[in-house]
Amino acid sequence: LSPVCLGSLRRAASINAEYMGISLRYPERGGVIKITSYSFNAVLGPRADQNAVFEAGAISSMVSRVIEGFNATVISYGQTSSGKTYTMEGFTYGRTKRGIYAPRFHDMQREHYGLSLNAIHELFKQINNRPPKHEVIRTKVSFCQIYQDIPFDLLSTASKSKMIPLKIR
Repeated sequence: LSPVCLGSLRRAASINAEYMGISLRYPERGGVIKITSYSFNAVLGPRADQNAVFEAGAISSMVSRVIEGFNATVISYGQTSSGKTYTMEGFTYGRTKRGIYAPRFHDMQREHYGLSLNAIHELFKQINNRPPKHEVIRTKVSFCQIYQDIPFDLLSTASKSKMIPLKIR
């Protein structure tokens, strides 16, 4: 999932959600305009809310597959300040009284939950809706960030400044 930064669309000729694509116009030498088109599984406009992203990403069906025993990964990528963290978490950030830049949980509303929180809610909803069986369902979640090519565990209790990079095995 890649949030689109509106500033990056200055060159864009059109975004067509109906045909799930984007066409970019690039001026070349001699006044020639080169048009490059891309198609996607889903295209969401800048006004899409977190629920629309959850639905377009088919996260609910991914969660169903996880319950069946498969692994699943959701990746958000894009340029700086394009909305990746908000898409995944949904938190707003600000300075605490101690001057630490941290998520503001107190003003968090359900419609702002990002993909990770919505996926966890969906996981337990689907587990609770399963017919009663004599089975044990064990859940394990990881929440990582790759920053400047270094992976970090976002569920670690260490502060951001002391976070230890994860080892890739």
